[in-house]
Amino acid sequence: MLLSRTCPACKTGGTQLRKNRYSQGDWVLKECLSCGFVFLENPPDYATLQGQFPWENTSGIQNEARRKSYSRSENVVRSAIRGVRSLTNTVIRRNKHVSLGYRYFRQGWIVDLGCGLGNFGPLPPSCKLLGIEISNQIVADARPIFESRGGRIIHADVLSGLQSLEAASCDGALVESYLEHEVQPAEVLRELSRVLRAKSAIILKLPNYACWNRRVRGKKWCGFRLPDHVNYFTPNTLRTMLGQQGFEIVKFTFLDRLWTNDNMWCVARKREH
Repeated sequence: MLLSRTCPACKTGGTQLRKNRYSQGDWVLKECLSCGFVFLENPPDYATLQGQFPWENTSGIQNEARRKSYSRSENVVRSAIRGVRSLTNTVIRRNKHVSLGYRYFRQGWIVDLGCGLGNFGPLPPSCKLLGIEISNQIVADARPIFESRGGRIIHADVLSGLQSLEAASCDGALVESYLEHEVQPAEVLRELSRVLRAKSAIILKLPNYACWNRRVRGKKWCGFRLPDHVNYFTPNTLRTMLGQQGFEIVKFTFLDRLWTNDNMWCVARKREH
């Protein structure tokens, strides 16, 4: 079944939603004229997404199709962009999530949203990983990995998984390559704020819709993955949504959201009430 969404950031609908030029086929991208948020209006529900469009199957197929679609001139541009990235990576460490985790996580349970096989790299020895994952196959593969490392995994959509946890029961969160997939991003962040202790850090990584690569590549930008990428954040819309759901920005510098990079990194923390 396909859903019909109003703006997931400000809940605006109707004439305040403009069809975005990057819509593809039956998949309709909308831009909210009230807050600027870009999103997929008609994504599959959780059951359809897992049954017909599981990320573990579609990701490789989409990557290969995109690679074959590039013209010679587009490959020249891509090569130039890779050169710029190579230069910036001499300044910015590629294992960024590891350095951020060791800097901002201290102890206790760290919840990993849409965990896959588990993001254990960023965890200091004093932390344990609590994963939430909707995919049947991934959970089956990940459960022994989590248990062997003293963690645990919840088989559920992320919102339901968070709702099953007690308030103030977690000490941090990993939100890496997940928020762009979530049909209820504001509700998930609100629930995440509930389960975190005050001042707990969250580390986010997600595609940057404002990046230069998207403007150059258009519909061939790697951030467009329809229908599993349903939200298209910019630095401004990410800041706004985090602030509305009880978080404050800790680290979000220019180097964390370079215009040459398809992705952006952000560290936020739960505000004290």
